Amino acid sequence: MKQESEEIHYDKCNSTPFFWAFVSANGDVYGCSAYLLDERFKYGNLHEQTFEEIWQGEKRRASYEYIKDGLDINECRKNCRLDKANRYLSDLAKGVPHQNFI
Repeated sequence: MKQESEEIHYDKCNSTPFFWAFVSANGDVYGCSAYLLDERFKYGNLHEQTFEEIWQGEKRRASYEYIKDGLDINECRKNCRLDKANRYLSDLAKGVPHQNFI
């Protein structure tokens, strides 16, 4: 989640697994595009479960726990798609007044 300046503006990913889902051509649902094919970020498959079952399922909860307690965002790719959302959420958590409306 580093940007071109290499500066990280937050210490946790607060977007995954809440604001984004990636569906691969074979129906696999992932929480982060940088970790496609990584089982820690795979929530299920649409050919085997409904999206609701996947989204409310144990694999997504386990992924959340991993992201919250085990993910080192220094290993994430530059120019993360969710960087702006993570910056905004980090500012909100720190009590920074909102700069705009979503």
